[in-house]
Amino acid sequence: MSDTINPSDRNMLVMKASAGSGKTYNLALEYIKHLLFAPGEDGKLKPQRAVGDNRILNAHRKLLAITFTNKATDEMKQRIVKELYHLAQPGEESDYLVGFMKEARLGENEVRALARQALNELLFDYSNFNVSTIDSFFQAILRNFARELDRDFNYDIQLEEDYAVSVAVHNFLLSLGKTEQPTQVDTWVKEYQRHMLHGNPEARKWQFFKDGGDLTKFAKQINTEMFRSRMDSIRDYLGHVDKNGEFQSDFSTIRAFVKVVSNAESSCRATAEALLKSLCEELQPLNDNLNKKMSFKSLLNKGGKDPLSDALLCADRDKIKSQFLSKQMPSDDVIDRLLHLVTEYFKYYEADLFLTHVNNNLGLLGMLAMIDIFLEKYRHETNSILIGDTNELIGTVLDSGSDFVYERIGTIIAHFMIDEFQDTSTKQYENFRGLLKESLANGNFNMLIGDAKQSIYRFRNADPTVFRERVDNDFKDSIYSRTVKPGEPTSTNYRSSRGIIEFNNQLFEGMKSIYRDKATVQGTYADVEQGMPGNIDEKKVPGYVKLLLGDYDRLVEDQVIAKAVGVMKAALHRLIPPLLLYPLILLHPLILLHPPKVRRVRTRIKNSMSSTSCRGICSSSTSVMTGARLEFWSIPTTMATVL
Repeated sequence: MSDTINPSDRNMLVMKASAGSGKTYNLALEYIKHLLFAPGEDGKLKPQRAVGDNRILNAHRKLLAITFTNKATDEMKQRIVKELYHLAQPGEESDYLVGFMKEARLGENEVRALARQALNELLFDYSNFNVSTIDSFFQAILRNFARELDRDFNYDIQLEEDYAVSVAVHNFLLSLGKTEQPTQVDTWVKEYQRHMLHGNPEARKWQFFKDGGDLTKFAKQINTEMFRSRMDSIRDYLGHVDKNGEFQSDFSTIRAFVKVVSNAESSCRATAEALLKSLCEELQPLNDNLNKKMSFKSLLNKGGKDPLSDALLCADRDKIKSQFLSKQMPSDDVIDRLLHLVTEYFKYYEADLFLTHVNNNLGLLGMLAMIDIFLEKYRHETNSILIGDTNELIGTVLDSGSDFVYERIGTIIAHFMIDEFQDTSTKQYENFRGLLKESLANGNFNMLIGDAKQSIYRFRNADPTVFRERVDNDFKDSIYSRTVKPGEPTSTNYRSSRGIIEFNNQLFEGMKSIYRDKATVQGTYADVEQGMPGNIDEKKVPGYVKLLLGDYDRLVEDQVIAKAVGVMKAALHRLIPPLLLYPLILLHPLILLHPPKVRRVRTRIKNSMSSTSCRGICSSSTSVMTGARLEFWSIPTTMATVL
C-alpha cells in the first residue's frame, strides 16, 4: 500500500504490471480508500466524515471505475462490496484494514464505522454505483445529448454494424441508373466494372453486385475507427457539399490520381517484362549448365512467360550459384550480372503487384462517400446509432466542456480509475484525456492500470502505444508509480506457481535479447520480471507449461521477405512525383486494406500514418513507402499483440 494518497502532488497513479500481480486488487483498494477518505493537508488520509456525522454523503457518486467487459464489471462490483462488508463488520478479516488504520491514524472501530456508513449509502443508491465498461459510460452520456446529436432519446444501439453497412450498400446500388442522364456516380461505377472485367471476366463477373461481394466487404471499413477519423478528408477528396447542404460527388481528383497510378503500373509491368526477357537472353547460352530442378531452368522451359519464382526474391550470389551445376559454374562476372537482373526484376514486379492492388481498391474507394451517406440515412430511418459511432459522437459532446457534460448527466466524476487500459483505442483515449486533465487540474486522484503485453483487442482498435507511450507524454507532470519492491502486489505473481513464473521470466527476457534493437519490444518488456509468491505449496501446485512451436522455416522465409522492403521503395520513387503522392498517403489505410501477397510467403504489414509524414512526403523527395511508414514485420505469434 502506498504511503501517501498524493505523493509529491502527483495525482495520477499509473500501474504497469503483468498478469496475476494484483492490479485489480489495487483498483479495489484505491476505490475504497477514496470512498472512505480524502487527502489531508499533510498528504495523509483524513476521514470523509467526522465521528458522529450521519449525513448522507454518497461519495461513491464521484468515483468512476472503468473495466473492459461486462463480466469484469460485475466482478469488480462484487469485490468492492465484499471488501467493504469485511471492513464494516467487527471481527471480519480485511486485507485493507491495517493499512487504512496506519495511513489515517485511526482506530479499528473508527475505520469500520466509516466503512459501514459508506456500504449502507452504496447499497441504498446502487444505481449510482459507477463501475462500468467504457461503452456503457459513454452511452450514459450520449443519452443526455440525444437532441443535440439529432436523435430521439429512445434511440436503439445497433450492434450488427455489418448488417447496417450491407443495407447501405444495397440502397446505394438501387440508386444507380435512376436518372435519364448518367450521374457522376453512375459513370464511376461503370468505369470500375469495366476496369475489373478487363482483367479476369469469369472471376470478377458477379463479385461486385452479390451480397458479400467486393464492394460490401470493402464498405465494412466504414465502421472502423480509422475510417471515421478520416471521413471528412475522404469526403473532401471525393466531392463537396452544395449550397443546399447536399453532398455532390466529384471524381475529378481521384480520377486524375487513378491515371497516375495506372501509368506507373504499366511502366512497372513493362520494365519487369523487359528485365525478365534480358534475364532469359543471358541464361540461354548457359542452358546446359542449369540445374534442372531450379528456378532458372523452369523459367527457360516456359519461355520466360511466367513470373520468376519467389525462391529468388532477395537473392544473393550463393542463391544464384545454386541454380547451376557445381561442375559447370559460370564466371563471377556472369553471376553478378544475373544477380543484378534478378534484383531489378523483383523491384518492378513487386511494385506492379502493389500498384495493381491500389488501382483496384481506388475504384471502391470512390464509392465510400455515397455509401456512408446511405448509412446515415439508415441510422435516421431506424432511429439508431451504431455501436462504433459512440467514440466519434462522444468526442463531439465532450468538446462542449466537461462542466456542461456533468451538468447534463446530473453528477460530477472527480476520480477516474481505469483498468485494462492497454485495450483502449486511440479515440477512446482522446475522449478520456480531457476528462482526466480536468480532474487532475482540480487536484483529484486518478488511476490507470494495464499491461501492454496483454493488448488482445486489436480487432476493436485497441492501441497499446496509448498506454505504453502517449499517457507518459501527455501526463508526465502528474504521473507517479509505486516503488516496486519484492513482496508488493505489483511485482509478485500471486496467480501462478513457481515453474510458470520462472518460465515466463526466461521467455520474456529471451525476447528482449532477440529484439534488442526494437524500441517497442524493449519498452513493452522493460519491467517484465515477476517475483515468486511465498505461500505456494509446490507439491500441490507444481505448474505446467506446454510450448507449441510455429513453422520455423516459414518464419525464416518471412525474415527474408522483410529484407525486401526496398523493393517497392526504389521503383515507386522513380515513377511517381512526390507532390502527387498526397492522396496515397492520406488514403493508404483504405486502399491497402488487403495488401498484395507475395506467393507462398506470409508477410505482416503494419500501416501507420501521421500528419507529419504527410507533410514530409509532400515537401521532400523521400519515397512513398518511407513517407507512409509502411513497415514489414516478421515476428513470432507471441509478440503479435505488442507490435
